[in-house]
Amino acid sequence: MSTVSTTSGGKERIAEASKLLASVFLEDPVITYMLSSMTPEARVAYFPKYFDCLLTAAGLNGAIFHEADDWKFCGVLMPPVVTSTILGQFSKPDLFQCSGILG
Repeated sequence: MSTVSTTSGGKERIAEASKLLASVFLEDPVITYMLSSMTPEARVAYFPKYFDCLLTAAGLNGAIFHEADDWKFCGVLMPPVVTSTILGQFSKPDLFQCSGILG
């Protein structure tokens, strides 16, 4: 039986987690539907920014990023109690960059 190494951390892991999750969710039917106004090519090109924004919001609100086996697996855990809103954590330029993602 082989051993799988795991590590965890905070906001410093956003880039690695975004890259992995963007590739894993490329064909996810729910996200594909949410972004259905985009062509398939535009959606694929947009995924890295989409996940970067979502995970930045999570990281700013105390998320813990876990990875296993040198980023072959990734999980993002949010704390049960958040003391501020997600939008309250963004500076105005960040908010404007991400405002088109979920709207």
